[in-house]
Amino acid sequence: MKAAYIIDVARTPVGKYGGALSGIRPDDLLAHIIKALILRNPTIDMREVEDVIAGDANQAGEDTRNVARMAALLAGLPVTVAGNTVNRLCASGLQAIMDCGRAISCGEGSLYIAAGVESMSRAPFVAPRSSVLPKRKQGNRPGSEKGLASGDAGLETLGNRPGSEKGSLAPGSPDPGTPGNTNRQSRPESAAENPYAAPPDINLAGNTHGEESEARILGGGETLQNGSPARRDPVQLVPDAEIYDTTIGWRFTNQKLARLYYPYSMGETAENVAEQWHISREEQDEYAFHSHAKFFSALDKGIWADEIAPVDIDATRPVFTTDEHPRRTSLKTLSLLKPAFKANGTVTAGNASGLNDGAAAMLLADEEMISRYNLRPMARIVAMGVAGVDPAVMGMGAVPAAVKALSRAHLSLKDMDIIELNESFAAQSIACIRELGADPSIINVNGGSIAIGHPMGCSGVRISATLLHEMKRRGARYGLACMCAGLGQGAAIVYENLG
Repeated sequence: MKAAYIIDVARTPVGKYGGALSGIRPDDLLAHIIKALILRNPTIDMREVEDVIAGDANQAGEDTRNVARMAALLAGLPVTVAGNTVNRLCASGLQAIMDCGRAISCGEGSLYIAAGVESMSRAPFVAPRSSVLPKRKQGNRPGSEKGLASGDAGLETLGNRPGSEKGSLAPGSPDPGTPGNTNRQSRPESAAENPYAAPPDINLAGNTHGEESEARILGGGETLQNGSPARRDPVQLVPDAEIYDTTIGWRFTNQKLARLYYPYSMGETAENVAEQWHISREEQDEYAFHSHAKFFSALDKGIWADEIAPVDIDATRPVFTTDEHPRRTSLKTLSLLKPAFKANGTVTAGNASGLNDGAAAMLLADEEMISRYNLRPMARIVAMGVAGVDPAVMGMGAVPAAVKALSRAHLSLKDMDIIELNESFAAQSIACIRELGADPSIINVNGGSIAIGHPMGCSGVRISATLLHEMKRRGARYGLACMCAGLGQGAAIVYENLG
């Protein structure tokens, strides 16, 4: 089988909930990092790209309908480049890398872009439909496919979300609102003649520049460009239906599954881990404190610049260059925070990762592409693994996944020079380190997701970017990226440094 090589990997700075990136649609955000990756590798003809595979955990709002394909088109890739969106919840980004690596190994293509994106700030509220649907007439409608009725208007994202502290995995924070849909611009003649021509510049703060969309929804009514009203069938919602916040966690729960496996929230699973592995509040707070401290130590050394592609949001604001979730905190401050998920619990907003926005992208190639473009690969994928655990302790999924990947690489944990373990929660991270028997000094050496943040679909590519750039700086040979995922899963990749 062919080897899969990493040529380059980059990410946006991670935005806090309702922060700098909250005004950017996820498809635009993903397009930005793909375009940045293209610009970082100008000698490669991107028409060679077989597929863009992107992880995205939500897919309930503007990231619906295959965000990978939409972002590929927005980034200016030719229409001949395919796009596919994958979802393994928190490990979606890592899954995208695994899928690209596997495709190269199987000879299905020579050049791939693996990516991940999440805009947790822009996640919509949703409500179930009635099981009795109104009859719909056939025909074309604005925003619909031929012969199918258009989708119903989504619920406005207004008001505050119930829950605990803003920006933590504790459910809820004030919602920043949802700007309008991207307007479709009339296609320039050059683009019509050349499928590789770049699209119009993307205004990251909102819509693309161009003429009005065919239909605009204002205050519940629709009008076409010519001023005539657009017809829309009534939406029948379930009476007194619960409205779900899609930012994170369960919605539309299958009661059969709930009877088999209780639908704990992510934070509650961390409480379960803390209880079963006897991890104290003090241990969790100390772990979180060090995650932030290591981040700022790396920031002071200028380490993050290697992997970050700044985001020029709009002309009124400075270029966004630095992760905004980390806090210069103290153990005393962390100790004062209240439990977020359970009375007398130990998991707080301070020792959990955040609700965040971000995107990351990786360029992978086989030996043929490396030879053709005289490339210097950063690393190669040695082995991969996925695994399942009891959903009640989903944070432990990284352990069996890492064990599988190491076994397939014919390596042991002692062979790993650096490890990136995604920090969903301090409790989960501490328990995984104990179970693996890993040396804490080589784990998340520049801080982890408790400090940086956890934009779910992005995080697998983000931790790989951080790992690979640090391996290059240190001249480390082997590195392990591993993480847990919702519903009791884990994923892991072993990389070998070639830089």
